[in-house]
Amino acid sequence: MLTFRRLLFPLALAALVLGILPALPASAHSVSKEVGTQGLRRGTGYIDSVHGYIEVCDTLADNWGVRIHYLTSTGGSGLKGDANGSAGGCGSLQLAWPEHFTFATLCTGVNGADTACVVLHDWI
Repeated sequence: MLTFRRLLFPLALAALVLGILPALPASAHSVSKEVGTQGLRRGTGYIDSVHGYIEVCDTLADNWGVRIHYLTSTGGSGLKGDANGSAGGCGSLQLAWPEHFTFATLCTGVNGADTACVVLHDWI
């Protein structure tokens, strides 16, 4: 009977772990996408695998801005752009764990207009 109890705990633990793992987000991977218009790649967006960090880069000196509109797990929302345009560096935002991004759209346009957008992350 003692041997059965010793086996029961590891088996129960394994069943618990295997039951929880499928419930984790299926989209737990990083995503990079490009946004553009008129055949031009105007910028890129990135979200990391735990959905706590985004980065947006303007890649073309054309007076078109690039930004990410986002929603967070705590009900927050906003946008992050590449403040210096196509000059070196990108715009980024890191959330404090366990808050994470639940939705992110990468957009481009002149004077803040969203002329073209692609969904970067959708896990609501």
